[in-house]
Amino acid sequence: MLLVWVCVSVLQSVWLNAPCAAEIMDQTKPGGTVALTCSISDSTNTLSWFHGGKLIHSINPKNGLPLRGKAEMVKRSRLKHETTLEISGVTRGDAGLFTCKVGRQEEQHRLIVASASVAPPVPLVVGGGAVLRCDVDGLADGWTVQWRGPGGRSHEAATVHLSPVTEQDGGTWECAITPSGKTITDVKIQVRDPLPPTSPPPPTTRMTVGNKEACPHCVNGTQTAQTPPLLPMELSWWVWAAIGGGCVVVLLWVLALIMYNRLSRRKRRFMKMKEAALLRPKNYCQCPGPRVTTGPGRTKPSAPAPPPARPEP
Repeated sequence: MLLVWVCVSVLQSVWLNAPCAAEIMDQTKPGGTVALTCSISDSTNTLSWFHGGKLIHSINPKNGLPLRGKAEMVKRSRLKHETTLEISGVTRGDAGLFTCKVGRQEEQHRLIVASASVAPPVPLVVGGGAVLRCDVDGLADGWTVQWRGPGGRSHEAATVHLSPVTEQDGGTWECAITPSGKTITDVKIQVRDPLPPTSPPPPTTRMTVGNKEACPHCVNGTQTAQTPPLLPMELSWWVWAAIGGGCVVVLLWVLALIMYNRLSRRKRRFMKMKEAALLRPKNYCQCPGPRVTTGPGRTKPSAPAPPPARPEP
C-alpha cells in the first residue's frame, strides 16, 4: 500500500507540474492589435512571456515588479491585467509561437498574421482577369491555406487566378487554414458588366450654297472644331489667381500715381511761397530817438554848459 501511495503521489506531482502542450491560436492583420491571455492561475510564481525563446515581459506577483526583455517587440507591447500580453502595431515578424510560463507550467499561443488582396481593385469586369492573394505568417508545420469562394467552391492554394471573371465570382471569398478550417481573413468582390462601346460623333451638318458645299466650321474646305466659350465658373483656379493679381497691381499703380501728383502739387505750392517771400521788400527796424515833451509843469532841459576855458600859460 505504501508503494502504491508513493506512485500515485509521484504521478500527481508530475501531472500538475507538467507543461501544457496545447496551442491556442490567435490571429490579426498587419498593423492591428492583439491580446494574448494566459489562463494559468498561480499567484505565487513569476509570470513570463517569451517569443522565439526571447523574453518579452515578466512580472512577480509577490511584489508586482515588472521586468522587460530586449526584443524589438517590447516597445510595442505591455502586460495588461498582469496575465494578458497586448501587442500593438503587429508586423509579419511578430507571427509565430508565444509561450506563457508560470513556474513549471507553460501555455503556448500561436499568433497568425494574415492579409488578403485582390488585383486589380474591385469592382471587377466580366470577361477580365483577377488575382486573389492570401498572405499568412505564423502557420505551424503541415498547415496549408485555401480559398473558399461563393457557391461552395474551394481552391487549395494561397493564390487564385480568375480568368475570365464571371458574374458567379461576385461575393465573399474566405481565406482559411487547414486542417482546422478556420477563416482567418476574407474579401468581398463586386463584378460589373463591361462598359458599352462609345458611339461615334454625329456627322457634321453641311450647307449647300449654289453648286458648292459649305459648313459653318470649315476653312478652305477643312473642318475645324468649334470650341464653345468658357463660362466664368469654368475657369481654372490659376486663371482667377492671375486676374486677382493683375487687379491688385493696377490698384497699387493708381494709388502710387495719385500720391505722386499730390506731393508734386504741394512741392510747387511751397516753391511759389518761397519765391514770393524773397521778392517782398524788407522793412528794417528804425528805432526812434529821445522824445522832447513840452507842456505845463514840464521844462525843456537846457543844453549842457560848455566846459570852462583853460587859462593860457
